[in-house]
Amino acid sequence: MRVGERRRPRAPGGKPIWSAGGAAGPGRTPARTAAGARSHDAGEPGVPDEVATEIRRAADTATAHRKDVLVGRMGDAAVAYDRHRYQDALRLGQQGAREVPTVAAVRRIAGFAAYRLGRWREAVRHLEAYGELSGDVDAVPALMDCLRALGRPRRVADLWQDLRHRSPQADVLAEARIVAAGTLAHRGRLGEAIALLPAAGAAPALRPPPSPHVPPWYGLGGLSELCG
Repeated sequence: MRVGERRRPRAPGGKPIWSAGGAAGPGRTPARTAAGARSHDAGEPGVPDEVATEIRRAADTATAHRKDVLVGRMGDAAVAYDRHRYQDALRLGQQGAREVPTVAAVRRIAGFAAYRLGRWREAVRHLEAYGELSGDVDAVPALMDCLRALGRPRRVADLWQDLRHRSPQADVLAEARIVAAGTLAHRGRLGEAIALLPAAGAAPALRPPPSPHVPPWYGLGGLSELCG
C-alpha cells in the first residue's frame, strides 16, 4: 500500500459518531450513548441525553417545537453517518451548526461527514471548532489529514507536536503518526517519515496489527516501498 492509498482516519476506533466527545468539554463526562440508542428524556433516537440537553440550551431563543426539530435532525445525522450516508449527515450537520454552532457534538458530526466526503476546508472549520469547544483531541488525526490534503505541512507538524504532549489514546496517536509520516514522505523527507512510524510499534515483522483500525505498519510498508 502506497502513501496516499491508506484508509483515512475516522471517528475514533470506528465507534458511533457520538461516542467520543459528545457534549462533553474539559472536566465533564463524555457522552457514552451509542448512536441508535434512545435519549430517555429527549425521546429522540440517536441522541444522548446530554447532547439533546445542550442543543436545547444553545437554541435558547427558539420555540420548544424548534428545539425538538433540531434534536431530531441531529439524531438523523448520527444515524446517517453511522450508515455511511455522509452527504445526508453533512447536510443535517450543517443545518445544526448554523443554528447551534457552540454545541461540540454538532460540529463533530459536520466535521467528520465533510472529511469523509473530501470537503477539506469545511471539515477543517468544523473539526477545529469541535476541538476548541470540547477540549478533546480525538479528531486531530482527521484534522491533520485535511490540512495535509490542503498543502499545509507546517500546520500538520504543529498539530502533531502538540498532540504528542497531550497523552491521547493509543489509536489516536497511531493515526496521527501515520498522517505526520505521510506528510513528510510527500515532501520528500522519506527517511524521517520511516523513522517516525516504528515509534508507534509499526514493525510488521514483530507483531500483527493490534486492530483493523488503520494499522500503523501499513503506513510503514508503503513508505518503505517508496524508499525502495
